[in-house]
Amino acid sequence: MTTELSLTVKVDVPVGVAQAFQMFTADMNTWYRGGPYGWNDPERAVAIVLEPGVGGRWLELWDSETGEGFEIGRVLTWEPGVRLVLSHRMLVTPHLVTEVRVDFRALAAERTRVILQHSGWNLAGEGVGGSSIAMAIRGWGATAKNLQITTRTKTEEGQSMTSTSQGETPTIFPALRYKSGKEALDWFKAVGFDEWLVVHSSEGRLIHGEVKFGAGTVNIGEIGVAEGHEAVDEAGFGISVYVEDVDAHYLGAKASGLEIVQMPYDTDFGARMYGLKDPAGNLWVFGNYRPGL
Repeated sequence: MTTELSLTVKVDVPVGVAQAFQMFTADMNTWYRGGPYGWNDPERAVAIVLEPGVGGRWLELWDSETGEGFEIGRVLTWEPGVRLVLSHRMLVTPHLVTEVRVDFRALAAERTRVILQHSGWNLAGEGVGGSSIAMAIRGWGATAKNLQITTRTKTEEGQSMTSTSQGETPTIFPALRYKSGKEALDWFKAVGFDEWLVVHSSEGRLIHGEVKFGAGTVNIGEIGVAEGHEAVDEAGFGISVYVEDVDAHYLGAKASGLEIVQMPYDTDFGARMYGLKDPAGNLWVFGNYRPGL
């Protein structure tokens, strides 16, 4: 049976719901993340356009003069300050039409929680959904962060942001596994962490989660759910380290005679990684996915 995957990203922005909706829609091009996980065709993409109202096109623009581009999707629901629903597809899987739902919840007069849920990969068939959601996780995670930074910058300076740099980016993150993903998320929320990115199966089990406290991020997951996590599941705790070239790093560790407990593999949440243990038996996972970004 094909497992339904649902990706949820939450981010708080320092503006009211009406302005948050405006930023997400009309000003999308100021914060939408480009690059290999944002654009369908990074070589040709020049802008992102979302036409207002039900039926409006969501377009990756390739030529600003002719209007040529790739239609990512259409507006299905348009409720300013409340909700936006879009159909979504990728150039690599144009037959797979998924759904992006964005809710805007007022936390205060000038503070809004933007909750984005991307679902429908179960329609892809075996093998395709996993690669698509992997790209979406990388894309939406960084894109949501850009939305937060851009909104904050426009609020503080009264102008559009030209850079999303915040200094040196963290590269080391704790990784925890739990019997119950729901209980884990509830615990983290109780002690002041915010959900940043959550991927659930249709049964509600936690495939991958990231919770944030200030500038710090913790990776969490449910034991026995995500394929390829046997080493982390056994230990219950590990440390994730970001590296650019996973395979080169693995070969270096192997040549040094270190204890490899997990060969390099591609995950279903958008990363390539491998695991090894240090002299005290602690688990270390080196991969090319950076949580919380």
